[in-house]
Amino acid sequence: MKDVSNENQLSDYLEILRRRKSQIFAVAVVVLIVSLALAFGLTPIYRSTATIVIEQQEIPEKLVRGTVTGYVNQRLQIISQRVLTDENLLDIVKRMDLYAKLRKKEPIAAVLAKLREDISWEPVNANVTDPLSGQSTRATINFDLSFEHEDPQIAQSVANELVTLFLHENRYIREKKAEETTAFIESEVNKLGKEVTDLESRMATYKEENVGQLPELMDLNMRLMERTENEYEESQRQISAIEERKTYLEAQLSQLEPNIGISPIARLRQLKTDYLSASSRYAPNHPDVVNLKREIEALEADIGQVDDFRTIADRILKVREALIKAREQYSSNHPDVVRLGRELKSLEEQYGHIESKPGLMVTDKPDNPAYVNIKSQLEAEDIKLKALHEKSVRLKKKMDTYEQRLVDTPRVEQKGLLLKRDYDNALKKYYEMKQKLMEARLASQMERMQKGERFTLLVPPKLPRKPERPNRPAILLIGGVLSIFGGVGFASLAEFMDPTIRSAKGIIEIAGAPPLATIPYFHGAAGQRNQAGVRNRFLSMIVAVFMVSVIALSYLATDHILPI
Repeated sequence: MKDVSNENQLSDYLEILRRRKSQIFAVAVVVLIVSLALAFGLTPIYRSTATIVIEQQEIPEKLVRGTVTGYVNQRLQIISQRVLTDENLLDIVKRMDLYAKLRKKEPIAAVLAKLREDISWEPVNANVTDPLSGQSTRATINFDLSFEHEDPQIAQSVANELVTLFLHENRYIREKKAEETTAFIESEVNKLGKEVTDLESRMATYKEENVGQLPELMDLNMRLMERTENEYEESQRQISAIEERKTYLEAQLSQLEPNIGISPIARLRQLKTDYLSASSRYAPNHPDVVNLKREIEALEADIGQVDDFRTIADRILKVREALIKAREQYSSNHPDVVRLGRELKSLEEQYGHIESKPGLMVTDKPDNPAYVNIKSQLEAEDIKLKALHEKSVRLKKKMDTYEQRLVDTPRVEQKGLLLKRDYDNALKKYYEMKQKLMEARLASQMERMQKGERFTLLVPPKLPRKPERPNRPAILLIGGVLSIFGGVGFASLAEFMDPTIRSAKGIIEIAGAPPLATIPYFHGAAGQRNQAGVRNRFLSMIVAVFMVSVIALSYLATDHILPI
């Protein structure tokens, strides 16, 4: 037997559509009426939009660098937050008399929240090439600022007000930031200037305190020290030579008599010398000692006392020389050595006694030319020797000074290097900040003259001619599509849930065998009239829907929502 389960499927579907056409049409009409109600019943909302372009600064950045940096989107966020403050929005609400009904029912916070919802801005990005790096990047070139309202005139007015606030706030922020940057850099320049002045004063004080120990004078100090050492060594050689000459002159002078012939003073000195020699050999009551003493007292009574220093000193020299020679010839117990030793000891005691108690002595003026000449030379050498000793002391002090300078130079140099480093760093920072201050002043002047990056109104807010929403054509289109699919879907669901057997296929599915015969359904007169009424109502509804669609499209066209 031939399988009939899949035969006449299209005819089956068409039969279902024919049988359920009234239901399909009713559901479609309901959906279409609802879509028409939504399309023409919702309150129209108008949007007024302005386009603000972000223009780059006119002066090249190589010449003047702006002080306002950062990403444009970030600055837009900051500007929007400063513009959309409660104070500004409340002022707009009061001046434009916005949301009158809402203000009566809701608190002002809800009104401001509604206003913020109706305000929107959207950045427009594009691929741009960085002139410095040459790389392509995404950057914001402009942004759209919009406001939505039921009244198109109010939408345009509020959009104009927002544009004014955005432009003014951007200019205010840029100028204020440029001025703050300039003021900050200027304060830093003043601080660095004071620091440089302080370091200059410290360096001047450092040079004054270490005037001879500065590192740059190290070579000079070394040369001066070498020259001073040479002078000091020369003075020492001269001192040695003068001392040798002085010793030689003193030896010559000791061998000369100051006077020519025997004067009373010379006679008195000779007697004292003999007395010293006799008193060292004999007892005090010896006739020779007594006679010499008597003669000395008589001469002293006539001419006065003479200087015993030279007499005793000369005698000490002669006795000392004689003792040295005697010791070279004899032993220490020899009578001559003992006698000379005793005489030398006695003379030294007398010399010390006279030196400790000097008196007013009478001296005679030497008249021996040889003696006077050698004496004058000896005095001249004494003067030279004194001057050389004084010069030697001065040179030694100078040597010590130069040596101390050389020793202290590394320490002074280290301190100077620290000061110099701090001064150079401070001076470098000072000049850098001075350059930045000049650039900041130029940037501030550029912002005041609006030559930097700025917001420019490219497209002013226009009076909207058609509402932004609802989108009536879209609602009608979607309603039409939903009406068709809704009717078909409802008919499919009703057919699926209907258990009535309407074809041989249903009998086969239930009985498992095909029917023997089928009897067609015959409509009577009433049935034919009922079918005609259904057809007429169906045609009337089609005409009504068509007329409503034509009227809606005409309304949309006259309202400038759809192009004519």
